[in-house]
Amino acid sequence: MGTHTSAMALFLCLTFTNAGKAGTITFDDFDDNSLNLSLWGAFVMDYGSVNEVNQRIEVSIPAHSGFSSANIGLTFLVGGDFDAQVDFAVLSSSGTPGLALSTGNPLDPSVGCGHMMDVGGGFGSYFARFCDGVWFVPSPETTGRLRMVRSGSTYSGYFWDGAAWQLIHSSPGQPAGDWWMLLSTWSVNGSVQVAFDNFYLEADSLTPMVPEPGSFTLAGIALGLIWAIGKRRQAARPSNPNPPHTLGAQNL
Repeated sequence: MGTHTSAMALFLCLTFTNAGKAGTITFDDFDDNSLNLSLWGAFVMDYGSVNEVNQRIEVSIPAHSGFSSANIGLTFLVGGDFDAQVDFAVLSSSGTPGLALSTGNPLDPSVGCGHMMDVGGGFGSYFARFCDGVWFVPSPETTGRLRMVRSGSTYSGYFWDGAAWQLIHSSPGQPAGDWWMLLSTWSVNGSVQVAFDNFYLEADSLTPMVPEPGSFTLAGIALGLIWAIGKRRQAARPSNPNPPHTLGAQNL
């Protein structure tokens, strides 16, 4: 979560051309403590809140019984090749919290990479969930940076180890098309507070999802995503608190 030197927000959205191929770069450092409704919308399942405060996005889910999810999503569909990155920090937690940089469509809303923890079990892991299963890399860290790349029909999930990007898993043959993109947080039987910062996206195209800024309504997509996250969280949880470096695919 880098140190900020300016009180002014940096929101950048520009078009570039590379070898004759047009594209868009979007960057938001959330420094003005006011959510840009032309770029973002938030929705919560059951319990929680999503706010732009302290020059970052803070997501909070209070202590509860069962599963809850709080999310912030782009108001654009992401098309073609893309490279998406975001910083995260788990500020406090109990139970079994998790977070993810997710993308998908209404037919398969559960593609993504992220980090999840089992506070009681004393372990955590980065994960990549693609169509060929869920892959894990153990990690005790509570801060870091996630990256997801789509190149053609291949998706790759990465985490930053402080010196270089480390591949969690790469999967060819994924569905193509214009997909939504979310920063998601969830908790099972406990509380969690997570921060996201310095969101970066380079994409071939961005298509507005809603007709007017601020009218972010994704009820159908949200329900599909929430179902997918709940299923992933229940089925993909590692049973071994000290798993090997890569657990391999677990088909859901």
